[in-house]
Amino acid sequence: MKPDNDTRKNPFNARDYNAPSNMTRIGNGVECTAAMAEPRNEAEGTPVQDWTSVHVIFYAERASDAGCLARVRPWRWYSKQIDGQSGVALEVGRWIPDFEVLVALDPAMITGAISSHYVWDTRSAEKMIWQVLDVVDANGVSTTWPTWVKYQPFGYNTQRDALVVAIAAGTAGSASASASSDGDGPAVLKATHWSPVDGTVAFATGITLTTAGFPFVVDNANCIILGIAVVDDGGVWTRYLNGIDGISIDATAGTVAIGGAGAAPFAATDTEYYLYVAYQDKAYTLATDSIRTEEIQPLNHEHTQPEYIINELDIDTAADDYAPSADGVIMDGYKDFAIQLHLLGGVDGQTDRTVAVTFEGSNDLDAGAGREWVVLSVGYDLGSDQTVASWVSTGSVPTDALVDFDNWMHRRIRMHYVFDGIPVDTLGEVVAIARRKAL
Repeated sequence: MKPDNDTRKNPFNARDYNAPSNMTRIGNGVECTAAMAEPRNEAEGTPVQDWTSVHVIFYAERASDAGCLARVRPWRWYSKQIDGQSGVALEVGRWIPDFEVLVALDPAMITGAISSHYVWDTRSAEKMIWQVLDVVDANGVSTTWPTWVKYQPFGYNTQRDALVVAIAAGTAGSASASASSDGDGPAVLKATHWSPVDGTVAFATGITLTTAGFPFVVDNANCIILGIAVVDDGGVWTRYLNGIDGISIDATAGTVAIGGAGAAPFAATDTEYYLYVAYQDKAYTLATDSIRTEEIQPLNHEHTQPEYIINELDIDTAADDYAPSADGVIMDGYKDFAIQLHLLGGVDGQTDRTVAVTFEGSNDLDAGAGREWVVLSVGYDLGSDQTVASWVSTGSVPTDALVDFDNWMHRRIRMHYVFDGIPVDTLGEVVAIARRKAL
């Protein structure tokens, strides 16, 4: 009997496995019948931490969506934000809103600026919510809701450099809209520079703008203009995406020119231009397929040069004082304190005088009598390889020492030196030079 044909085999007698599913749907979406409230805590929202961007589709009950648009505000959840929304004022998380968009619920309402598909960069958020604020008509006026409105997010991609640019834009009924990755043109590239953050853009003519302040000359020879968002004097946003809907945007020697947007899309009364530019990512190394990083100010280079806190070579008094002063050395931003000492007690006639040095620390505690200091009973003497509480020189025999205070966590440190009498014949000496190292 002839065996049944295996339809999963190809003509070359190899097995054809069923194509794996490309479905990346996140959860079962959200359905609402009235305006959604703002998110309240981390229990809400769709997890997006595994995706660099999210594709969201919007739709409504077909029999009741005629003429309907939805006004939607995206939110992102960040768990480490001070003054969060979990009940206490600590770093416990916060929902952060983004630009609103207009969404077509009725397919007949889809235009060049309004879609039912949008892509958002997750921007390192852990969760996202798309708050449906209202259902409006073509004039932006609130209208009767469909029986239900639903949105469904999909994980869009996991590649670092596959992000899409979202440009603030809008129509009369919306605050803004995002650029979808659908369609051709450079609008699907990632913006590396934009105004007014990386440079400025100013009106020149009805179809040209001038740029200044960018770290490179804005020119087609070295960058691509992705799009322009224009805010007019009435606060209305208009979006122009290069290569989309017949729009072409070119740049020559710092001047940006637009075509396909009408006779004069720009006006001298415009209040803001958001220019989005794709420039070469200079940190990328092709040979190793990696991003190069550089530590500009390594902490192991962050230290002070040696500086004298006292340099007294001819002391002829019974000194009892502090170096560099009674206020000490402030250690903010530093963790290690190292000091080199040179002491000479001196001689008065036939009597050897003694100078003794100790160190004191303070965190600026004030219990009512001013700043309080604590005498330190330990400092590491490198010369004797041991911890020492004080350093002493008697008579004409000098004392030299290198002393370390490592991992100093308090605010101030000072040196206290005391002579037990007046050195007259051989004068006393106290010299100290200190160095600090950054945290």
